[in-house]
Amino acid sequence: MNPVDDVLDVANVLIRDLNGRIRVWSAGAAQLYGFTKEEAIGQFAHILLKTTFPRPAEEIKNIVLSDGRWTGELVHTHKAGHRLTVASLMALYTKSGTPEIVEVNNDITDYNRLRTTLNLLVEHAPVPIALLDKELCYLAVSRRWLNDFFPAQDVKAADIIGKPHFEVFPGLPDRWRQAIYKALAGEVLSSDEDHIERADGQVYWMRWEKRPWYCGTGEIGGVIMFSEEITIRKRAEEQLREQDRRKDEFIAMLSHELRNPLAPILTSLTVLRNGLDTQRHLDIIERQALHLTRLVDDLLDVARITTGQLEMRKKDIVLQHVIRNALETLYLAAENKKLTLKVRIPANPVLIHADGTRLQQVFLNLVGNALKYTLPGGLIALTVVAADQSVQISVKDNGPGIPREAQPHIFDLFVQAQKVLDHPKENGMGIGLSLVRHIVVAHGGTIVVKSKPGEGSEFIVNLPLPPTHLLPTQESG
Repeated sequence: MNPVDDVLDVANVLIRDLNGRIRVWSAGAAQLYGFTKEEAIGQFAHILLKTTFPRPAEEIKNIVLSDGRWTGELVHTHKAGHRLTVASLMALYTKSGTPEIVEVNNDITDYNRLRTTLNLLVEHAPVPIALLDKELCYLAVSRRWLNDFFPAQDVKAADIIGKPHFEVFPGLPDRWRQAIYKALAGEVLSSDEDHIERADGQVYWMRWEKRPWYCGTGEIGGVIMFSEEITIRKRAEEQLREQDRRKDEFIAMLSHELRNPLAPILTSLTVLRNGLDTQRHLDIIERQALHLTRLVDDLLDVARITTGQLEMRKKDIVLQHVIRNALETLYLAAENKKLTLKVRIPANPVLIHADGTRLQQVFLNLVGNALKYTLPGGLIALTVVAADQSVQISVKDNGPGIPREAQPHIFDLFVQAQKVLDHPKENGMGIGLSLVRHIVVAHGGTIVVKSKPGEGSEFIVNLPLPPTHLLPTQESG
């Protein structure tokens, strides 16, 4: 026996004719499959081994005849009955003068089990992770990876396994491409915070790590990538920073607000000591003391809001009475500023289960803001429309309006109305509208704002009602 025959006999080799009958059955093949040479020779290979082909057997034979070889995975059955996965090489063999096919099969069953286990571990990993080979094609991905990077698409692992990474993500920044190539060269790279701008303009934040993985031989087999979206965390951090900034502004403004009444009080006390113009200065002290009291009340309300202890003392009251009490002091302010304050409420009493004092705060704030920001000659309308189950109160003005980007934050604590509405001369601590929303929500209601810059603003409050019969509305005010 020559050296080639020795190799063929040791290797897991079988030679078959073009019809599939086994002509040569090596000792290695006998050891691999459990069939002796006598049991195998003359049998059809695919029947003896119960072969499962990845494609029709006739197609594979034609590839061997046209290209001279075919490689792929086959599943065979051992004589004992268990299944084997083999990496198969089929080549055209013409030593005997008649075309035959030599088939070399290596058992990769254990490797496939390990690969399947690895794929399952990666797939069910609680973090976004992907495994690439040396060609940077996908070997495995976790479900979190698919959910994070394809949130609105029904993409499955099978859709990207085997595909090149840069084909799946063609628009990656150059710095990320270079990081993958460096990892393939043996480096470990990471970033706790990185970002990319998506096609829709949204900024996507992530933390990532890219490192090589190694074969049993110690050679680099590819790249393993970890990448986790942290956009929600980054936005939360930005919101916290914005809240801190608002608090700082609020404290600075509060200092001025508390200091402003003290100056006339101290001046009036000095004058009173000299016995001059007593009544006038007593009025000044009373007015500024009331202003300080309102400031302290607002601060107490802030504390109650932030601790969830804003108390509501509800009872059955008539809504019209609450509105009239709230507007009593505002008609004069509207007249002094040459504004028209128009009120439209139902003639028939609207019964509501609520805290009357707190609801007065709502209407004082909404109408007071409209008075503050509407230019002289403008119109402010308060309209009440009652239905069977709810009542809607609208406060509308034709002032400068609210910038679109500011509207989502208009009810946030410490958002200062004068900054939002670009009225630096008007004082405000950013408490009023936040308090309004909390009071309305505490009554089971809702409040929304509608505004277009230059066309005024409308605040719409909806409150639940007990069943009651209502008459048509009429003008008043």
